[in-house]
Amino acid sequence: MSTRSRIARLLDDGSYRSIYCHFDGDRVGQILRQYFSSENDARAIINLGE
Repeated sequence: MSTRSRIARLLDDGSYRSIYCHFDGDRVGQILRQYFSSENDARAIINLGE
């Protein structure tokens, strides 16, 4: 079974931009904090799309 999640970042206008993550959603936050912790990293990941 998959643990689904969304990867999101807060925009300046108070809205969110996000992408869907189908697998391993329970570990995504830990991995992102460890390897993709900057604002530029977050922007690049979100811009890749789903």
